[in-house]
Amino acid sequence: MALMSKAVRRWLRGWVGAAIAAGANTLSTGLSVVVIDPATFNFGAGFTNLVKAVGIGALVQAAVGAALFLSKSPLPPEEEDEPAQSLGRILPPPARD
Repeated sequence: MALMSKAVRRWLRGWVGAAIAAGANTLSTGLSVVVIDPATFNFGAGFTNLVKAVGIGALVQAAVGAALFLSKSPLPPEEEDEPAQSLGRILPPPARD
């Protein structure tokens, strides 16, 4: 027996995927601070400032992306009971002569 149903795993993948996509989109936007304030945010002495700005933005956007996913799909669908198997699926087919 699996710990999680397929529906729950699919829902979790979607939720994590939304967070990753939103956080990844921040990288391109966050790097624009290099253009806006190159003295403070750059790839030299200001690299730690740049990493902090991009990292905080990515975390915020990941939280927003996850929240938006939750607004569209708040809970994974309930598991449906599996239909009873017919004897034809359980028993092997009859031998042919």
